[in-house]
Amino acid sequence: MRAAFLPVILLFSLLVAGCLPKADIVKVSGHTMGTQYNISWVETESFKTSDSATIQADIEAVLERINQSMSTYRPESELSLLNRSASSDWQDISLDLYRVLIMSGQVYLRSDHAFDPTVGPLVNLWGFGPDKGVEEVPEKDKVREAMQQVGYGVANIRLRDEGYQVKLMEPRYIDLSAIAKGYAVDELARLFDKKKISHYLIEVGGELMAKGQKPDGNRWRVAIEAPPESGRRVQKIIALNDLGIATSGDYRNYFEKDGVRFSHTIDPRTGNPIEHKLASVSVLHESVALADGWATALMVLGTEKGLELAKKHDLKVYFLYRTEQGFAAQASPAFNALYK
Repeated sequence: MRAAFLPVILLFSLLVAGCLPKADIVKVSGHTMGTQYNISWVETESFKTSDSATIQADIEAVLERINQSMSTYRPESELSLLNRSASSDWQDISLDLYRVLIMSGQVYLRSDHAFDPTVGPLVNLWGFGPDKGVEEVPEKDKVREAMQQVGYGVANIRLRDEGYQVKLMEPRYIDLSAIAKGYAVDELARLFDKKKISHYLIEVGGELMAKGQKPDGNRWRVAIEAPPESGRRVQKIIALNDLGIATSGDYRNYFEKDGVRFSHTIDPRTGNPIEHKLASVSVLHESVALADGWATALMVLGTEKGLELAKKHDLKVYFLYRTEQGFAAQASPAFNALYK
């Protein structure tokens, strides 16, 4: 996946479990999508520690399938082929790509286009693309020119008797990095549910899904970390059950020019980096893919507009923003209903 949004993942899992029998929790980890995955689950009669290699092979197969569908680093991936296609006709796509394109469209429309998976040309122009350009502020004419290549509204997706299809009315470069990791977590959760493993914590690149409980009867607990500029510390610990969480932030990838700080988070509606005080946003959702997409959208919108949208769509959101005194937190009503 392209790294446009990968560096903003600031959520770290904490297994605050005390002293548990080692055999009770099985753990596997590995590399995928330019990052790492870490998965823990409670043993069952059918899936004990000795079965971890078999399950990890199934995990790797799911991740490989998603990578081959959505990676922009693989020239022959499904998405890369779509991006290179000059055709404006309907093209067949996989169920995975269909689902993620549909979810991307949902967040795109409901966020007033703050989330846009075609923002890549602007990210590249500002020097935050995979090739890391010169840290210079681009000319306004070049920004306007790049914006002509941005807009997810040209993508039409449909389900037909013959399968799943997409049609791009105009050429676009689609980058699903801001939602694909979340989708990978969802698919791994689907795998575990199919295997009837009922208690697990799945993390891919900082995006998480938790289900059930640890052997001691407590829920899985994860930590939302405070921005490192305030000193590395845990901002808030929450217990998850049948929920996923995704976090987006703006403080690990930026450059400064003439005393001005330029964030890597680009507002696709203006073509410029965000300028508000929001430092990070965490979204809880039953779908980690949607949490992933919404975290990016709300990071673009900022605390005030983001909170307004979170209320409108009943989203569980936790905001961390800068003040003159340091960092402050604000949460949506849906979040506070869970974690008062």
